[in-house]
Amino acid sequence: MNQRPVARATALADPSAQLRAAVKAAKKAGAPALEAYPVDTAQPGSTRNIFTGAVPAFKRAGFKTVARRTPSRPIMRHNLEGIAADEP
Repeated sequence: MNQRPVARATALADPSAQLRAAVKAAKKAGAPALEAYPVDTAQPGSTRNIFTGAVPAFKRAGFKTVARRTPSRPIMRHNLEGIAADEP
């Protein structure tokens, strides 16, 4: 992704904006779903390394937990089928 430094800093500061952009791009590309592996910081013993994102941001973007391999690492999915590419 090629962005001006100010735009890049703004996007990095707002994970929800990044997720909305990812969902929109995936819909436009015809992907049936997006999958994510965030950290559930509400779980005891969860890592502080949340470079993959945190659960609340993914929930706000429409992702649902579909499995958990460990208590603090859910597998989340956003089903894109039947949703128009221009919907948020």
